[in-house]
Amino acid sequence: MTLYLTRALQLALFGVLFVGFIGLSAAFPFFPSPAAVLGTTVTFLTTGDIYPHLLITLYESGVGFAVAIVVGIAIGLALGSNRTIGAIFEPLILSAYAVPKIVLLPLLLTIFGVGLEAKVANAALHAVFPVLLNTVVGVREVSTILLKLGRSMRATRWQIFQKIVFPSMVLPVFTGLRLGLGLA
Repeated sequence: MTLYLTRALQLALFGVLFVGFIGLSAAFPFFPSPAAVLGTTVTFLTTGDIYPHLLITLYESGVGFAVAIVVGIAIGLALGSNRTIGAIFEPLILSAYAVPKIVLLPLLLTIFGVGLEAKVANAALHAVFPVLLNTVVGVREVSTILLKLGRSMRATRWQIFQKIVFPSMVLPVFTGLRLGLGLA
């Protein structure tokens, strides 16, 4: 498909959706019209009423993402470096990852209340799985030739981690961080 045809289809789809929302707001008066939504957005942006709320949301997401980074990398290193621990806990983690996270929100609200803690826990819960799973992949995908080379040179476990494992796992971990940031 050419670029022009793609752009034309995107514009046509936008037009159909816009007309559909106008029809929806006319048929059901409790749905605001697109013009009303746009007007309210412009009002909030020009008066500055929305900026404190955006900062609070950014703070909650940032703290939750930081928690997810620490927990995800720590557990991912443990699961990736030890096959026995990985064989025991990885099925549990994968099944927990398959659960829709919104289902756990009432549980989080019951445990943490409606304050900052529940929102941070929700953000951390959403972001921890991509970080954790990509860390596991990064640790397990280290070249066995490099590991054998390090052992043959009598490197300590810390030296093997520092010089071989850590550089090899950086790209998958950053991929997990990027995915987790979008979910936090």
